[in-house]
Parts: sequence; C-alpha cells; structure tokens
Amino acid sequence: MAVVAFLLLILIFGRSAAVFYTDVLWYQALDQSGVFWTRLLATASVRAVTGAIGAALILLNLWYVLRQLGPVHLRRRYGNLEIAEQVPRSYLVGAAVTVAVLAGWWLSSLQFGDNAALALFAWLRADEWGLRDPLFGRDLSFYIFSLPIYVRFLDFLLIVLMWSVLLVGIGYALVGGVRVRGTRFEIDDRPRVHFALLVAGMLVVFGARFLLGRYELLLNGGGFGGTIGYTDVHARLPARLILAVLAFAAAGSLIYGALRRLWGPPVVAVGVFLLAAAGMGVVYPAIVQKVQVEPNQLASEVEYIGWNMEFTRRAYGLADLERRDFRYRRADPGTWTGLAAALDDLPLWDLPQLQTLFNESEGRQRYYQFTGLDYDRYATVDGQEQVAIGVREFALDGLPPNSQTWQNIHLSPMGTRGFGAVVTPTAQKVSGDPVYWLNDVQPVRRHPAAPLSLDLREPSIFFGETMSEYAIVGHTARSTGGAGDIGGAAAPVPHVATGVPLS
Repeated sequence: MAVVAFLLLILIFGRSAAVFYTDVLWYQALDQSGVFWTRLLATASVRAVTGAIGAALILLNLWYVLRQLGPVHLRRRYGNLEIAEQVPRSYLVGAAVTVAVLAGWWLSSLQFGDNAALALFAWLRADEWGLRDPLFGRDLSFYIFSLPIYVRFLDFLLIVLMWSVLLVGIGYALVGGVRVRGTRFEIDDRPRVHFALLVAGMLVVFGARFLLGRYELLLNGGGFGGTIGYTDVHARLPARLILAVLAFAAAGSLIYGALRRLWGPPVVAVGVFLLAAAGMGVVYPAIVQKVQVEPNQLASEVEYIGWNMEFTRRAYGLADLERRDFRYRRADPGTWTGLAAALDDLPLWDLPQLQTLFNESEGRQRYYQFTGLDYDRYATVDGQEQVAIGVREFALDGLPPNSQTWQNIHLSPMGTRGFGAVVTPTAQKVSGDPVYWLNDVQPVRRHPAAPLSLDLREPSIFFGETMSEYAIVGHTARSTGGAGDIGGAAAPVPHVATGVPLS
C-alpha cells in the first residue's frame, strides 16, 4: 500500500517537482537565486493571505450549517443486528475546516497566481505621480497600481461567495433544511435567510464592481482606438452608477424579504436590476452610439481624442516639443564624399526577409527553424561590422506525428536540441544573395573572411523560444544554463539560451 501511495505521489507531483528543481538550477546558473526565492516567497505569502480570507469566509458559512446539524449516525448491520454509531462532532468540524482550507487555497490561485504578487507589492509601495486624469481627477498611479488590485479582489470575493452558496446548499440538503417533496420545493427559515445574505453579498460585490467599472472606461473605452469616447461619458458612465445603486438596493431588499418572509420585494428588486443591466448596460449605449455619435462622430469625439493625444505625448515625453520650420538647403558635394564610407555600411538585409530566407535555405530539416533573428556587431580588420544572427531551434511541430514519441522528444539528439547558428554581415551580398560567415550543419561552415572571434565550436542548443520541452542529455553535453556566446560576444542573441557555450 505504501508503494502504491508513493507511486501516486510521484505521478501527481513528480512533474511539478522536476519543473521547480529545474527553475532553481536555472536561476542559480544565472546568479539570480535571490530573484527566484523572492518571487516564490512573495507569491506564497499572497496566496496564503488571500487563501486564508477565502477559507475563513467559507468556514464561517459551513460552521453556521453545522450548528443546525443534529447527531450524525453511521448504521452498520451484522446479520440481523443493526448498530448505530454516532460520528464525533470533531470529525465533522475537521471535515468542514479541511474543505474550507482546500477551497480557499484553490480559489486564491484563480485571482492571485504568479503575476498577482508583483502587482500587489507594487500597489503597497505605490506613490502618486502628480498627474491627474481629466474625467475623474484621480492620480494616474491609481489606474496602474490600485484599480487592478481592487478589481482582482472583488472578483475573488465573488468567486468565494459563489462557492459558499454551492457548499452551503449541499450542507442544507444533507441536514434537510432544503428539500423537495413531490413537486414542491421547501426551505426552512434559517437556510432562507442564509441564502439571502450570500446572494445579497454577491449583489453588493456586483455593485462595487460597477462603481470600479466607471474608472475602467478610461482604459478600455468605446472611442477611437479603444480609448474613452462620447458614448462612454454620456451613456455607460451614468448607467454603471445607476446599476451600482440598483444592485445595492436589490441586496437590501433580499435581506428584508428573507427576514419578513416576503418574496415580492426581493423578486421585484432583482428583476429591475437584471432588466436595467441588459437595458442600460447594453441597449442604451448602443442607441446613443448609433443615433448621436455615428452621424457626426468626429465632432462628438474631438474632446476625447484631444485627451488621448495629450496624455500620449506625456507618456512618451513629447509634451514639451516645439515646432520649428527649417528651410531646405542643397547639400555641398563635399558632404556626400565624406558620407560615402558610412553609406557603404548601410544594411542591405532586413531581419524579416532574412528570417524567411534562413528558414528556406538553412532549415535543413522540417524540425529545425529560425524563430527570430537579432543584430550584433563584430570587430573586423576594417572596423566594426553589423551582422544578423539566428540560431537553428528544434520545432516539435516539424516532427511527423508517428515520430513524436517520448524517446524522440526527450532523449534522442534529434529531439532534444537545435543545432548551429547562421551569421550574415548585413551590408554585404554576392550575386544577390547574403554572405554567410557561419552556416550549415554537421559540419558548421565558417567563411574565410569571418572575424577570428566568430568561431562556433559546440553548436548544440537546448533552450529557445519554441523549445519548451525538457531534455535528458548524457554527461558529454556540457551545459552552462546561460545565454549562448559566439566568439566572445556578450549576448548576440539575448532571447535565446543554449545548453553549451558557442565558443
């Protein structure tokens, strides 16, 4: 039994443990272990706090259900003898705590995963920028740091309340507080009030979400280019305020109706809210856009386009630019003579075109591809020369389906690595084709005119933009775990990592 349990643990957590250990080794190889552990601890702290909040809310609801639960007996039959054994209360409480903790931890991952920790800590340490938006007058830092956290937390509360309704419903069904008799649905007073409070809480969250949604219009509006526009300011903005008020009113009417055992007020209030959400949230803005804006859109949107242009200039540091007129003067012939040497070094090849050419002429196999090229410079006898560099990565999609086996992907040399690099001086050509300083595979060819510092000795590539699968290699494959290096260049292809030094 222990062996089976151990094997199950390996199957469930083995891959996660391998990924974790690989990440540790990777950050160690880059001398950035502090970054890894800081991020990990920050994420764990945020998950622990938010998970505890979610677990506490769920446990509070389950505890209220348990209070109404009488003694629970397990009945066992031995022949003609039936024995009823009471389940200890501590077992039930322990089960409720376990369910609450697991649910809280899992739900926290939906809204507070890896990226949320950085956003949360940035919000805690955020300062005002000293620049306010033209509509609400709020500092712009609010939209970058505070608003995303508020929205994320409200969404988390909504999910927790929804799960609480589900778990509470199961609990009341087990204790008989909610039941179906024939064609009739019956619910006791306490469960009715409990459900009303939970649904009212969801409506309060909806109302708060509508209030925050007013600020989101500045970021995702319906005007030109997805910015705020006339319809947002004159239709969606007041509509969301009204919907927030209606949501709060519906929440209050639900609680009132549950306490007074009245169905009329809550049904009317919730119905009005739902109709308003459809009418004012969708139909009314569409009518305003069609009738008032589109017949003369530029005149309607000009003010908001001006806002967008002003803050775009500020974002790019262009707010203080001034316009000057310069008169054209014909260049002196001597000027062109002096520029001739610089013109000789102008690149003839652009990266997108070279990438297509490399894939067609240097891919060699369907499972090799150049996912991206980069510029670099190398010293030659005539000075620095700009080059384009691409590495030949392994592409799993290039393998035939019947060859995509575990052995080919993770073990064989074909499936575990890319191979080689292609280096082209961008200002040179021969007969209309690029000059290749480095190209080909097995063996890699090096042009005689290539700089001595450009020397590819170990061309295996184990990390890249498309190489997401792990590789198991023998002891002969040395790995630095860092970025590849061709001939001493610091990082000619900074976004591509290789398993071995390239020089």
